[in-house]
Amino acid sequence: MEADIQVVPIKGMPQNSLDALAELHCEMLPFSVPALLGTAYAARFYAAVAKSSTDDVVVACDQTGAIVGAGLVTTKSGDLGRRMFQQTFFTFMIGALLNMVRGPGPKRRALIDALISPPLQLGAEAPVLIYLFVQRTIQQKGVGRIIVDALERLSGSAENRMMQVLTQDDSNNAALYFYARIGFTRQQSVRRGGNDFVVLERRYAAPEAKPVPPDIHGE
Repeated sequence: MEADIQVVPIKGMPQNSLDALAELHCEMLPFSVPALLGTAYAARFYAAVAKSSTDDVVVACDQTGAIVGAGLVTTKSGDLGRRMFQQTFFTFMIGALLNMVRGPGPKRRALIDALISPPLQLGAEAPVLIYLFVQRTIQQKGVGRIIVDALERLSGSAENRMMQVLTQDDSNNAALYFYARIGFTRQQSVRRGGNDFVVLERRYAAPEAKPVPPDIHGE
């Protein structure tokens, strides 16, 4: 399966691909803020993120070119919500209104909780994995690891040698076991919105040292 997957950044991606990405996001992460605001907002969200210098998104595509997974990492997690609100104001407000009028009770409450929760701020300037999702039919086949590795290559630098992620601290949360398998370790517990979460961290491998050419001048 891994050999059949191509991972590419979304910068410059056409609108129809952003729409497909938004639909998959809403299907796989129905209680995330972009999904709670609807597919139109999710597409606008990803269009805004694609233009950002502090956020990176990659998508995994199968042999047909269909998007089967994606991940978003940011080095500015504390103000991601504010930045996206400013850049998507009208679509955001329409999505929020439709959620409050038409959305089922649990999704209305989830949106309210998300909006009143304090901004997520983990390690200063360290890349934070905000979203990671893979189509159900190809889960547990290595695609999630491929996406995380690609995000690491994009966001890593001499200053940023780790990635962090916040996930629910629940033994029934499959994400905990996934992150442990790919090298994340537990750092601290966090309480948000009445639920227990844990901050996990993965250190990047040190870049290979480039060989020093011999000094042919003997200096």
